[in-house]
Amino acid sequence: MDFNRFIPDRFFVGFIQGILIPAVIVSVFLIFKVNDWYMEMIKSKVFIDLFVKLLSLASLPNLGMFYLYINRLKYRGGKGIILATFIYAIVIFVVKFT
Repeated sequence: MDFNRFIPDRFFVGFIQGILIPAVIVSVFLIFKVNDWYMEMIKSKVFIDLFVKLLSLASLPNLGMFYLYINRLKYRGGKGIILATFIYAIVIFVVKFT
């Protein structure tokens, strides 16, 4: 079976995948960890630190997707994933240091 046809070599497709994969991971984690005190927790500094760590870990699957694109010679899609990961890195730095 040729898996290359399932991975299009498009920058936009790689970018969307790079944005959605960490967002889905963070959303699933937060859905399963929702409690009654959720709104109070969001306002606290502890939650922001936890969110930054969670977002950093959720960005790791982008490394696997990037490897998959590069291994299959789909460089445009790999560039999209790298851009999405850089956007997450900028968000993490801004949230962490403000």
